[in-house]
Amino acid sequence: MYQLYTYPNCDKCSQVKEILGEKKIPYDEINLGLSEGKRIFGKIYLQVCDKLKRDDNKMAILPILIRRNDSGIEEIAQGEDIKVSLGK
Repeated sequence: MYQLYTYPNCDKCSQVKEILGEKKIPYDEINLGLSEGKRIFGKIYLQVCDKLKRDDNKMAILPILIRRNDSGIEEIAQGEDIKVSLGK
């Protein structure tokens, strides 16, 4: 199961959504521009904060693609690394 954390008007986020669609990979989109998206991200933040890549302003690089399995988070990819992770 994939979760894609996005932000409105994010070109890289749109590109990743397109790749996931082309590859027919199911995912849940969590929009960090909405309070619900922030709440969902807040629940996993402590598990992933030390693994997140950040920009010069210390902000997490978007989009963030998280692959989960039954035992928890299996993989985290961000930004351009998502394309590599998905083989694109």
